[in-house]
Amino acid sequence: GQLQLLAEINGGTAPTTLTLTMVARTSVTTAIADDCIGIGNQDGITLVGAGMLAIINGTTNFEYRLNGAAGVSLAVAKDTNPHKFEFVITISGVTCDIKIDDVVRASAVALTEDTWPRGFRAHMVTGTTDWILQALGFKYT
Repeated sequence: GQLQLLAEINGGTAPTTLTLTMVARTSVTTAIADDCIGIGNQDGITLVGAGMLAIINGTTNFEYRLNGAAGVSLAVAKDTNPHKFEFVITISGVTCDIKIDDVVRASAVALTEDTWPRGFRAHMVTGTTDWILQALGFKYT
């Protein structure tokens, strides 16, 4: 499968983590639950549904939503400044740490199998909160 191929590319060692890094900002701080950046196991639908992990503008802070559940605060006040958002996925346990500006804000978030990126993007449902991606990258370690 995919991990076997990655091990072959990586000199025989299977990776243990996948880190997705996005430098992004929003143009407004309005609380909108469906406008987000994130990862998912599906393409072409909202990132706040089943099989998805997204960062949104909450009422006061940035929040994460998993599988369409209510937002959970990441304890960082939302603003329009660029931030470094990271999803650090542990492959064997299928968990994810969420970092904002190099600080872990959510630890060991339990993911649904295969949620780790088949797709990642900024998503605007209403068009009123513009997530602006300034950089995007991922690495296996």
